Amino acid sequence: MSGGIFSSAMPVIKGGKVTGSLKKLGGGDLFICYQCGSCTAICPVSEELETSFRKAIRYAQLELEDRLLSDPLPWLCYYCGECTKTCPRDAKPSRIMDSLRRYLISKYDWTHIAGLVQSSKLYLTLANIVLFAISLLFIYLIHGPMDQTKVDLSMFLPPSKVELMGISVGLVSLVIILGGLYRSYRFIVHDKTANSAKGPLSSLPTLVKYLLLQFPMNRCENKRRWVDHLLIFYGFILLGIMTLTMFTVLTLAPNPYLYASLRDPSTFLGLAWTLLGVAASAMILYSIISSIVNRLRGKDIYYITATTHTDIAFIIVVFLITLTGIFVLAFRLFNQPILAYYSYAIHVALQPLLFLIELPFSKFSHFIYRPFIAYFASMKGMRIPHAVFKKGGGLL
Repeated sequence: MSGGIFSSAMPVIKGGKVTGSLKKLGGGDLFICYQCGSCTAICPVSEELETSFRKAIRYAQLELEDRLLSDPLPWLCYYCGECTKTCPRDAKPSRIMDSLRRYLISKYDWTHIAGLVQSSKLYLTLANIVLFAISLLFIYLIHGPMDQTKVDLSMFLPPSKVELMGISVGLVSLVIILGGLYRSYRFIVHDKTANSAKGPLSSLPTLVKYLLLQFPMNRCENKRRWVDHLLIFYGFILLGIMTLTMFTVLTLAPNPYLYASLRDPSTFLGLAWTLLGVAASAMILYSIISSIVNRLRGKDIYYITATTHTDIAFIIVVFLITLTGIFVLAFRLFNQPILAYYSYAIHVALQPLLFLIELPFSKFSHFIYRPFIAYFASMKGMRIPHAVFKKGGGLL
């Protein structure tokens, strides 16, 4: 097997394009790894999928960018952290895998913005500040009268204009994400090492399992992070359904009576709708607070070694959106018009940060890429077996 990728005779390139990028993205321990296989032996996900994640690390060490781009393995890793705990070289393999995912996001992104966001704290910070300022300016230009006797959000920010802003942001985000998914599909399904491909329908169970159950994160020893992922995922799904419902009764199938009822907490329907929104917000807020607390405690290997500026930015943006949404609800219930209007303006202005920066380019994009890339891997015909050599040696 001397011709294989795990051969010690295979040269590594420490100043290459891939390794240089990974170093900027937090994969600085890449060359400490000497492919002993301890990570594969301890990894619960590796056992479930019958695969070796160190193959992707070796591709990076050898500057095999094409192989790395066509390899779905980095996305099948959920950073359980067991490999980092037991690595005899303290190479932090789970952190290397995390940097590989950020690197791949930059390669999938056809706008080339992701590479800047992933590698530069300054660029990410400026992008968020500038976009937030533009959103506030837009709100200032379109806002209506501020009734100080009662809270009237519809008068302050006409729903049709807010919906127009939301649709515009959503469409731009969708175009960027679909472009990234298409590029990842081309890299993974159409590479020269693909096995016999499956049809898209026969691979749908994989997409459903990875998307709805956040599989295989449930195999990690630390189940708390899996629960947090589920809560934030379903919290956003619930809020998304509510937003689409309001958009439908306002624009697609106008029903003024239903729209007014849903907006009025004093009615039974409005109260139920409000409580549904509170439940969704509470799910997201709990998962974010749990993430913050575990980072401050520093007892979890994931939060000790994995936190990057993109993680922090995502936490801050989601926390502020959720918190301002709760403030808007509270100020409406207690009839504090001015506070409600300002909270609502900030709440709306924060939305583009989530959907134009975090979703297509940063941490939030993992929720999209991971299940779809698992789906593409299934379409590719991959069972991802233990063996990583051809018969007689050589690369797969």
